[in-house]
Amino acid sequence: MLGGALRGFNLLLVVAGLIIGALLMQWRWARSACESMSLERQLPDEVFAGQSLRIHYQVANHNRWLTIWLLGIEDRVSVARSGVIQPMRTSLSKIRRGATLTVPLEMVATERGQLTFGPSVLSTSFPLDLLAARIEDKRQPTQLVYPRLFELKRGWQRLLSSRHGGMSNPIQRSGRSEGDFMGLREYRIGDKLRWIHWRTTARMDEPVVCQYDQPRRYDLCLLVDAYLPTPHADDGHVEDAISVAATIVVQLAAVGSNRIVLAIAGRDPVAAPASGSIESQRRLLAMLARAEATKNPLFADAMLKARSTAGRFRDMVVISPRSIEDAMSELPEQTGAQLGTWLRRGALRWVNVSDPQSSPCFHVS
Repeated sequence: MLGGALRGFNLLLVVAGLIIGALLMQWRWARSACESMSLERQLPDEVFAGQSLRIHYQVANHNRWLTIWLLGIEDRVSVARSGVIQPMRTSLSKIRRGATLTVPLEMVATERGQLTFGPSVLSTSFPLDLLAARIEDKRQPTQLVYPRLFELKRGWQRLLSSRHGGMSNPIQRSGRSEGDFMGLREYRIGDKLRWIHWRTTARMDEPVVCQYDQPRRYDLCLLVDAYLPTPHADDGHVEDAISVAATIVVQLAAVGSNRIVLAIAGRDPVAAPASGSIESQRRLLAMLARAEATKNPLFADAMLKARSTAGRFRDMVVISPRSIEDAMSELPEQTGAQLGTWLRRGALRWVNVSDPQSSPCFHVS
């Protein structure tokens, strides 16, 4: 404009006026569009490490007259354990007047722990794509990522059986129920008369009884040894131990007849019982998700908290990244003596996830 005014070039003045007018229209229109929109973030109820995490963004256009185009959504995720900040971005072409759209965005939760989202930004460069107007949602919700789950092999329950040689095991019958009906079979000596299926017996002209899958009850303490030799050591085996514990919790904690106590011997020892509800299962998984490994796991404190939480329990299963010999040599003398007492009673099962022969019932990475 200055050049056109000094030199008398009206064409330059016209071009400058067009540019400034377009910028002013872009700024005012985009700002008005942003003021008429809202953005909401919806996180999933639960997610496990290694799984896809789908986030839903709900975009609403409250303007009753204007369809808005050229929209973009920006967000970021902070991982508490590693400190990594991952940016995320998605876009949508338009949103009609008075409409609400749900835009999914997926990411993979690579590790357990807490994720922090935000702040999120909704932007539009409508109508001329010269400038972008933005609205920012400063809320920063968190999402807890549960430990990775392993695939169970057939016969995995033997990890929970610590007694041998005719001694009673931690598996008990649950109540007076016959269990779930499985099918029919021929009568055997010792079968109860109330098991006889009389219609089939009359048709086959020989005794036939109903076969049931007897409900079982586990009475044990699941203790996680969160041992890490040095702060900068590879924590792969520790994560495997936590994942094995999470897999067992998912299988057993939601069954009301089981009496399970989860204890974590780590930087901050914690213990909690399973009550048979989904909320209880999630509480135990949250404990495992927040577990911090250390060189000196507090075994005695974890065992004391487990006992004070649930009283006496019949057996103990220790999930550890090291062998029992290494643990006994490094634990305090009193704690080692307590574990030795459990071992002599035949009530202790030590699962070393770093040894494939010690944990053959899980597909450990």
